[in-house]
Amino acid sequence: MTSATTQTKAITKSTDATLDGELSKVGITAMFIAGGLIGVWGIVCLVSGLVQSGGPLSFIGTWMSAVIGG
Repeated sequence: MTSATTQTKAITKSTDATLDGELSKVGITAMFIAGGLIGVWGIVCLVSGLVQSGGPLSFIGTWMSAVIGG
């Protein structure tokens, strides 16, 4: 009976380690996807600002006046 109990414990520990590894992969993948979406959103906002301001130079001038307060 002792060897059967030892084998059961070994299988349970192996399954727990595999589950932890899979959960880690899912978590990392979710973080990468969230980071990618935030990055794409930032680029879209920058391009939108460039288009609405009338070009890159106007955008920089408007941004500088907003930061400086002029």
